[in-house]
Amino acid sequence: MTKLIFETAVSQASDLLQATGMPKEEALISANCIVASDVWGIGSHGLMRLPFYLERLVAGGINPKAKLKEITNLPSLRIFDGETGMGHWQLKKAAEVAANLADSQGIAAVGIGRSNHCGALGLYVWPMLQKNLVGIVFSNGPAVMPPWGGNKPMLSTSPIAAGIPGKNQTVID
Repeated sequence: MTKLIFETAVSQASDLLQATGMPKEEALISANCIVASDVWGIGSHGLMRLPFYLERLVAGGINPKAKLKEITNLPSLRIFDGETGMGHWQLKKAAEVAANLADSQGIAAVGIGRSNHCGALGLYVWPMLQKNLVGIVFSNGPAVMPPWGGNKPMLSTSPIAAGIPGKNQTVID
């Protein structure tokens, strides 16, 4: 059985992402999220997907130089344009913004439009849990499933994750 050494896998994944033009910080955050999915046992959202991300980065489907452009800034609400960037680092940053807003305002919502696949959603509730806050993360995607009784894809998988603080923190993904 092959062992995954977290730091080595993150370093190698980050190097590959940077080779496509992604800045070091964003590549490292994304690599951490990708490898963490494997560590959590969610291989379908881990290193197995890295070749797909690299292919899309090179082909222009994911913008390696994207920034999070603030569109809306209200006391408990932030909306960002992801400029078709890599979803992992964008959701991590958005989760940190949400945790800080909720900590100061009591509640918060943060959204990102024009982003890309972000991997396992459970990763993004941790900034909230670190502040002893409940966190809920939603995502959408393309139509990949037919409705009950149908044969044409019309529905997204509509993933959701939640983090519940307490003595035994719980993440549902």
